[in-house]
Amino acid sequence: MALQVPPHLVAQALRISVKGQDHVVPGVAQLLVNGEAGYSRRGRPRGTFLFLGPTGVGKTEVTKCMSELLYGHREMNGFDMGGYSDQLDAERFKGDLAARLDGLEGGGLLLFDEIEKAHKTIVDLFLAITDEARFVYERKAYDLSDFYVVCTSNLGCREIIAMKESDISVIERFARQAAAEYFRPEGLVRFKNISVFNLLGYDVQLMICQGMLNQFKHFLEEEHNILLETTHQSVLFLIEVGVNPALGARELFNAIELRIPAAITRHDKRIGRDLNDKSPRSLLLDLAASKSTLTVREIVDEQLKQA
Repeated sequence: MALQVPPHLVAQALRISVKGQDHVVPGVAQLLVNGEAGYSRRGRPRGTFLFLGPTGVGKTEVTKCMSELLYGHREMNGFDMGGYSDQLDAERFKGDLAARLDGLEGGGLLLFDEIEKAHKTIVDLFLAITDEARFVYERKAYDLSDFYVVCTSNLGCREIIAMKESDISVIERFARQAAAEYFRPEGLVRFKNISVFNLLGYDVQLMICQGMLNQFKHFLEEEHNILLETTHQSVLFLIEVGVNPALGARELFNAIELRIPAAITRHDKRIGRDLNDKSPRSLLLDLAASKSTLTVREIVDEQLKQA
């Protein structure tokens, strides 16, 4: 088996990677294990997934984690299906898919992002390819039976966002109905796994923010010799500016990556510190008195001070 962890740890690895979507983990994990154990019928991809839900709730993150579990890296062979919105794009889609498959031997993971944005002719072509695990382009045949295929979709996302107070079971029924109307029942059955991703509640937003902050803190320590501590108010501010209903947590890391260095450089300019000075220091990130930006201040090690 190509799995990078024992089969019984696949679900655990997915839960660690993706916050707030525990309900999708068992189905995704089981299909990965089945596919690597050879239980997929020959003539079909090893696994076909349809991930439904608004932007920024973890659909792409789950796909990256799947790639890491299967192949040891988070790189995906992705297609932005919004780039194939015209019927005349069909041939270009075939050529792009063939070019990508030419570089892959022995299988892989294919991601078709926001599938509903492609022209319906191309969606039907994609579903036919998925069903047969066979694709012919310029007289060359490609076998997709060793591949995993993931589609993401934002179908019904406006309505789902408005249902933020609803139970996940209600959101699931709505999202599945929207998918059934778009793909038609005969198209929907091509997917072995259909997962509906929940909106991110505050507790989940907090977990995601803390995880991203830990990554950025590690970067600051490794590259700039800065030990960064954060106040609760600064974390709440980053969530406020980095998370919104339309984009979920997609912009959160951008907020962290832009606003924390801005606070540090303002501080350094104020105290006259050279921007290239990387001598070790400890900083505390806090919400400024204006409550509209972040600020930092030096942390004095009391033990060293007393010594």
